[in-house]
Amino acid sequence: MRIRTFNAIPKIIHYCWFGRSPKPKQVMDCINSWTQHNPGYTIIEWNEENAPNHPIVTQNLRKKLWAFASDYVRLFAVESFGGFYLDTDIFLVKSLDSLLEHTCFVAFQYPQKNEYWITNGAIGAIKNHDFFKECIAMLEKHGHTKLTPYISPKLTTDILNLRKNNIEYGTQQIGDITVFDASYFYFYQGEDLNVGLEVLVQNLPEHSFGIHLYLGSWLNNARNMNFLEKMLLLIR
Repeated sequence: MRIRTFNAIPKIIHYCWFGRSPKPKQVMDCINSWTQHNPGYTIIEWNEENAPNHPIVTQNLRKKLWAFASDYVRLFAVESFGGFYLDTDIFLVKSLDSLLEHTCFVAFQYPQKNEYWITNGAIGAIKNHDFFKECIAMLEKHGHTKLTPYISPKLTTDILNLRKNNIEYGTQQIGDITVFDASYFYFYQGEDLNVGLEVLVQNLPEHSFGIHLYLGSWLNNARNMNFLEKMLLLIR
């Protein structure tokens, strides 16, 4: 067991909600699950009023591409303040307290086209962690050209591959970064989700922290995207 030190992940949960639209019931159910299982945590919503004034953010907010704006904001939030970032369609089933002892963590998602990517829908770290500094630097350098944004799973996977070539799927430690397999947050996918939430919770592995429900709220703005942007979102 790790001994918690001063450099522990703070009890903060960040999330993004852009567009000023009311949150659907399923999103509110997810957010309520965070507070239910994590009393005493500070919940921070990032929106148009407090998002960092960075070109990647402002340009995508102007185009109403909320998902691409959040790609930068989530990295900024965790790097600047520490804590956890969760997508608004992640339903927690237990406390995040046992993750506080880690310095930094990310998780695999299940493979797409036989490729394993490390996603960032559920991430956490101490303040000013180098991994998120590197992700931000990479996003600023290559992330949003005139042709294509640097999609989140590819970004985090590429940065970790710089630290350890040819990362294989599975829970592992890369330096001070813990990489969890998909079962910790992404146990279900596709048709697996076509049952009630109660059934999903009952069938989770004991070590799972939550369920990614893949609500796809970013698809509500598909009319604002060109064809390539739509395709990139579909493989997030």
